[in-house]
Order: sequence, then C-alpha cells, then structure tokens
Amino acid sequence: NAAAAEWIATRLAALGLEPAGESGTYFQSLPIELPARDGGDSWIEWDAPHASIEPKFGAPDLRVPSRATGARSLLPLFCSENSDATRDGKLGAPLVFAGYGLVCPEKQWDDFAGLDVRDCVVLVARGVPSIAETAAPQPAAPAAGHGDVGRGAGDESWGASASILFKCISAKQRGARAVLVAQPPKQGGEPLLAFDPGQGGRAGIPCLMVSAAVAEDLAPGYTARLRAIERAGAPVRDPLAGTARNVRVRAHVVREDGTTRNVLGLARGTGSAAAGHGGTVVVGAHFDHLGTGGHGALDPTAIGQVHNGADDNASGTAVALEIARLLRERKPARDVLIALWSGEEEGLLGSQHWVRAPTLPLADVRANVNLDMVGRAGNGKLQVLGVGTSAPFAAWMGEAGRAAGLEIAASLSGQGLGGSDHQSFLAQQIPALHLFSGTHSDYHRPSDDTERVEAAGMAKVTAFALDLVARMHAAPQLAYSAPPATEPATPGAARGGGGFAVWFGSVPDYAYDGGGVRINGTSSGSPAERAGFLPGDVLLRIGEIAIGGMDDFVYALRTYRPGNVVRVVYRRGEREEETRVTLSTRAIQ
Repeated sequence: NAAAAEWIATRLAALGLEPAGESGTYFQSLPIELPARDGGDSWIEWDAPHASIEPKFGAPDLRVPSRATGARSLLPLFCSENSDATRDGKLGAPLVFAGYGLVCPEKQWDDFAGLDVRDCVVLVARGVPSIAETAAPQPAAPAAGHGDVGRGAGDESWGASASILFKCISAKQRGARAVLVAQPPKQGGEPLLAFDPGQGGRAGIPCLMVSAAVAEDLAPGYTARLRAIERAGAPVRDPLAGTARNVRVRAHVVREDGTTRNVLGLARGTGSAAAGHGGTVVVGAHFDHLGTGGHGALDPTAIGQVHNGADDNASGTAVALEIARLLRERKPARDVLIALWSGEEEGLLGSQHWVRAPTLPLADVRANVNLDMVGRAGNGKLQVLGVGTSAPFAAWMGEAGRAAGLEIAASLSGQGLGGSDHQSFLAQQIPALHLFSGTHSDYHRPSDDTERVEAAGMAKVTAFALDLVARMHAAPQLAYSAPPATEPATPGAARGGGGFAVWFGSVPDYAYDGGGVRINGTSSGSPAERAGFLPGDVLLRIGEIAIGGMDDFVYALRTYRPGNVVRVVYRRGEREEETRVTLSTRAIQ
C-alpha cells in the first residue's frame, strides 16, 4: 500500500497536479488498525474436579500452552481479544459445556437455553450436529465476512448461527467470560484452524480453539455428550455436573495500530466557484485491496496468494489518473480534486477521514464522482448509483451515456453493493455518483487480475466521467437530495439463519472505536430515520443485545426479525437515551 501511494503521488506530480494533501504534499495520513496476529503465548490451565478450596492450577498435566512442540492443541481464534478470562477480579472461572453453541430460531434450537453462563468459560463444539433434517433446508445466510472458516458440508441450513463468530458472540451476550471452540471428535486427527486475521470480526472476549483431546480432558465424556445431542436431535442440557472444573484462559492476540495514506492532487480550473455554492468536484477511487487475502477475501483456499484487485480497484485508480492526464490538456471550468483513497476495504476509512478533516474547504465541494470497479465495461454497459442525490443527475444519464458509447443503468439509490467511498460524501449531504461496471466471479479473489481488465470499456468510462464533471461544473444549482432506499446497504441489512432480511437503516462510522456503533446518518425511509437518530449518535444496545462494536450490531440484526419492536439505547452527546424501533425489511432490487 505504501509503495502504491508513492507511485500514485509521483504520477500526479508528473501530470502537473498541485499537491492537495497535508503540509504541501500529495499525502494525507490516517490511522488504521493493522491485521491481528497470534502472539504465540496463549494457554489454558484447569484444576481437578471438586477443587473445594484452592484450585490447583499449574500442574504439568493440567496446562496446555499454544507454544507446545509438534501438533498444536490450542490456538487463539481470529475473533479473540487479547485478554484473560477473569471473575470477580481473579483469574479463573467455572467451565460450562454448551453443546454446539447454536442459536437458530428457525430450527427451534438454542444450546444456551436453561444454562447460566454468566462469568463462566463456555466450551462449545465447532460445526453443527449430524442429525436428520425434519424440514426443508433454508437458504444460507451470507456471513458478511464473519463466517466460520471451515464450516463443514451440510451446515448451510443453519445459516449464520453455525459461524464461529456468531457462537462466540452468543456466549458473550449471555455473560460468558471466554469461549473455547473445540474440534468435533471426527476432526480429532486434523490440525486446528490457523489464526486467520482475514476473517475479521471481534467477539470482545478471549476465544480459543482447542483440540478434541483437550476438550475431553476439560470435560470428560465430551465425545459422548455430543453423541447424545445427535441421538436426541435436540439440545441436551449438560452443565458438567459431577465433573465441573475451574479454568484459566489466556488468549494472546496482538492488535496494533498503524497509518495509511490518501493521495490527493488538484487540477486547477479556469474559473472561480459561483457565489453561494462550491465549485470543486472530487473524482475519487480507492487504491487499496486485500493484499494476500485478509478480511473480505472470498476464496478461503487462496489465503496467502496475492490479490491484485485489477478491477477492484486498480480500474478506478487508472481511470482517475487518466482523467487527471486529460484535464491537463483540457482545463476544467473549476477545480477538480483527484482523490485516491486508502482504507476503503476496511470500511471507507480514507474517504471518511477526508470529509472530516478535509485538505480543501468542504464547503467548496460541489459533488463527488466515485470510480469503484469500472474495469468490466467492455460490453458497453455501466451502472450508475446515486442518481437520486441531486435533481439534475437523472436527465444527464442518457445523453452523456450515448456520447460515451455506454448504455447506462441508473439507480436512484446511493447505497449499492457493500457500500463505497461516495457514501462518505452522501453522509455530508454532498451529491455523489458511483460508477460501477458490475460484479463478477473474480470479485475479491486472486483471479481479479490484469488479463481480465477491459481497457476499451474503461476508456468509455473515462469519457463518461469527464462529461459528468463538466456538467457538474456547469450546472447553475446542484443541491443535495436524499435518495430513496432501493438496495440494502451493508451492514444496514442482514439476513438471519432462515433468510429474514432485517433492516435498521443506519449508516455506520467504521472509523469509530470508542465502544458501541456511531452512525453517520440514516437511510431514507428506514426504521432508524423514523426513530429520529442523528449523525453522531452511538448505539449501545438493541433489544437485549449490548452493542460493543460493529460485530455485535450485525449479530443483533441476525437475531431479530422484521416487525420486532426493540428498545434501542444510544448516546447523544453526553446523555444516554432510549427509544423504540420497529425493525423492518425491504425488497432487494
């Protein structure tokens, strides 16, 4: 990423653009969370059953370190915090067995029902039970980047409830201090899941994966307990009566902060901004991708392989630089900021940072053209989202499209697939258009590479984008309009295990890390808008679910159903307030 930023800055300088970053440079630095890694010193200790006075921790046969030689029998999970399990300020807590840790209302299955796991360490088995299906399987729920690496065949009908992250958050929401996810006995001879920062997601408590052998030591009869669940075809309540142990857990996960950089260059216009409204158009594209897999990668077998992201989003970066080159030859009427964003794949971090700490006056920004995945327009077709964000946009699409040789599929909504950097501008009520040539099977996979980029189509997109910039400069007025909500935003819509699409409608602030989920705004017509939420509000609780971060928010949307009325606790300024929200759903168009 650093090398790419340097190359882009050198190119902007060669094209004659003025530095538009910080301190007279082309760069704007912003903080970013680096990928987590296994610190190598995780461990579990436990005492003998019925340790009535002082638990006998530390005996050689009662401790499992993650640094053991040979096959490792304990590893931290990708969603684990770097912490110990404590109870009443002391290390050590009772162990509770919760079956497979599944909560799936569509199957009338709840492994936590009737169990008190408060202040306990919870042991669950990975995967789902092998039982005969009594009903037709439901469609699988997309895991929004938080799925269980290595979910087995046949898990699909359990939806998100089968994911490791969902199991860990289910335990945490019920008061657990730590979670141990054990291999099922049939996988006892296989290696444990490697620590995979590419999965993303944080459960908020220590979470470890342990071998089937360690699970048997911790809970004698572990294998028999799972077989009892499968014979019953239903959860079996088993609080480990008679074999209860106290355990100490340490998950050593290294989470560090770093910096990344936006790259910004200004093409000066020949005229000045009209009085009363700004004249600068921001032409933006993100230049970051997934590295060697990482969070968001869609081929779990390709972790470690280079993901070049030729379409996502070298294509948008190339078109932005070509626009910069052409603007040197044909001076724009007003200023154009060429903005290459970093941190988009981590949640629009670069563009969100810029609109909050702009290197040019934000009041002078008239509109944004976002180029994200424009490398597959060789068929002459292009999607444009956000057409409803300013009144003149709709009338431009046909004429500008024909002039560029493109058939335009216009969407009034500004949401789109997964979100992109134009949404940072919409949150500031600045009109924005997202140019997008469509999804494909190479998305977020190593196969998204240069040989599949369609240069002739990108040339048409360049001509179309330049036409839009000229029209944006020439328009007498370009007032912002709230777009209708026609497509679900991620994670504003989530799907439960049975396929229910729950819509809350907040626009999250991915850069916020202060606890809870801070919102930048709400989608038009959404439950969040009707409830009166404002930019800057911090969601703290939805129904019975405490919101410590984005993963708890997604968990809540997977737990409730459309039509549920939930109490939402939030912080506005210094005050904690609450309201009732009726969750909804909307059609996916």
